[in-house]
Amino acid sequence: MAEITRAERKTRRQALGTIQKQICQETGNHISSKALKAAKIHTGLLSLEPESTDRPQFFTPYHVDLPNPDKEAEFFATEVILDDCWNTPYHNAYSLRRFLSQYSSQCLYFLSDHFPDNLPDSYRYKNVGDFRLGEIHGTREFVWEVQEARDIPVGNCPHLKAMMIDNNMGDHDGLFRGEIWAITQIMIGRLSKKKLHSHVVAPVLLFSLMGLRHARVLEAHFDGTTLFIRHTPLYDFTHKNTPLVKLFTQYWLGGGCGRTTMES
Repeated sequence: MAEITRAERKTRRQALGTIQKQICQETGNHISSKALKAAKIHTGLLSLEPESTDRPQFFTPYHVDLPNPDKEAEFFATEVILDDCWNTPYHNAYSLRRFLSQYSSQCLYFLSDHFPDNLPDSYRYKNVGDFRLGEIHGTREFVWEVQEARDIPVGNCPHLKAMMIDNNMGDHDGLFRGEIWAITQIMIGRLSKKKLHSHVVAPVLLFSLMGLRHARVLEAHFDGTTLFIRHTPLYDFTHKNTPLVKLFTQYWLGGGCGRTTMES
């Protein structure tokens, strides 16, 4: 069984690499439905509401109610950059990423004090580079970067959550090339990790932040033939929205679920 799993992991890494090459042949940031179909990428709707039938299949939210963000009023009082500089969306996305990251840290301190025996599965902090995922950033032409990542060490899960910022405006409902590259590169990296040798599915929950201060969440998994990517609508973080900030963070700190090993 181990030899079969090893061979399947290699086959899937190669197939994901092929998808990357096909997407890179596209000339723009917005990937057309025709190109997605040619690359065997299936898209669909995702909802972060736990009661929804469109909720994530491989990720669960942290179930403890989180405290209100300390810096929320301060953050939303800061004006969104509106100049015409080419990297303005990137800077807006970066400021949103910093706010969400700071709130995540606030929550972990709170949970350590109040729920030390019930900490999130994604409690442990690691630098993005520690995951050894390869190139998870764009180019001078297509500017994007994965800046944070969290795994789920409980149960040695292959699942990975990542937060990326993109120099695109949040005015397009289709997938961006950076999102697809980040997802496939993370999967290739996870399917290369020896510690995860028994897993052939490496689910990804991608928090994609862009300009002005818009964001969405994408859940992806690969079955060996088709790359399934579902995404939420674009959420607006230019105005105060405490429930949305909490919901994002509950999934950022949450756990994993679903079958990721081969059926015997």
